Amino acid sequence: MTTSKPQNPPKRHHFVPKFLLKNWCDVQGRLVLYRKVHNGKVVRDRVAAKSVGYEDDLYTFEELGPDATIIETKLMSPLDDRAGKIVASLIESGGHELTEPEMIWWSHFLLSMIMRTPESVKSLKAVALEMWDAPNAKIQADYLNLKTDNDPATFEEWASQDDGEGGHLLGVKLLNSLTMNMAVAGHIRTMSWSVMSLDTGLPPLLTSDRALFSSNGIKKRNGQLLLPLGPRHLFCAFHDKNFEAEIQAEPADHLVDMARKLVTVRAQAHVYADNMKETAFVSKWMGYEKSASIGEVLANNWKAKHTSVASPPSAKQ
Repeated sequence: MTTSKPQNPPKRHHFVPKFLLKNWCDVQGRLVLYRKVHNGKVVRDRVAAKSVGYEDDLYTFEELGPDATIIETKLMSPLDDRAGKIVASLIESGGHELTEPEMIWWSHFLLSMIMRTPESVKSLKAVALEMWDAPNAKIQADYLNLKTDNDPATFEEWASQDDGEGGHLLGVKLLNSLTMNMAVAGHIRTMSWSVMSLDTGLPPLLTSDRALFSSNGIKKRNGQLLLPLGPRHLFCAFHDKNFEAEIQAEPADHLVDMARKLVTVRAQAHVYADNMKETAFVSKWMGYEKSASIGEVLANNWKAKHTSVASPPSAKQ
């Protein structure tokens, strides 16, 4: 009898899934990477899609031992596998012939694209440790109600015995619960979906390390999600059908220009294309808008609230 060698845990954690990036590739599996170098100049290279859009151990929690890569293996990778199989149906049907399970999975995939950028993940990891070290009143009260006579007197004393795992487990829970949030994914599911196919005379769509554009509040009238699926296909989801009609009434070249700018202005380090002719466009727009990731926003909100509660009252009355 033979035994198989245990697989090494995945190290490359893609925040821009490979199944999306391959749609910008040539027959050799390469796309064009645009990036800024130290002097602000934009340079370009043809690279393999598998070599970009990832960060080593991005979702890893090393302190959790065998479960260190659980976010990658049990959440992000399965989501990407399902979403990769759904994209073809989206493009073929314009987004109108998906099954209910496919729509639910695609909604969670879109939510993952909001949550999983490096800036977002690192902020959520860090704030989880801070939250664990500064439990709120509800956590402390719950502990007092649940503890036995053999347990430490306070939550803080109990938490100090966890060998440092508690904050990392909370980080796993945060990433999972935010990505699999049924309320937000449920709203995405109810938005009006479509896939725009570009005529050959229009410039190709780009993508970047911030591939998904999400408006500031998807429940507002102008609430929208835009995700390029390839150089010639743009996934759109709108909260308000009247606003959607206004957008779709615009000339096609205006919509394409907007989509190209949205993924470029928010790019942190890389823009991806299917051609070598985008240097001037990327040079003008890359990094033009410095927007915080959702993880950074959530972390800063928690810190502000916690600081305001913990701070002593002002001496000025």
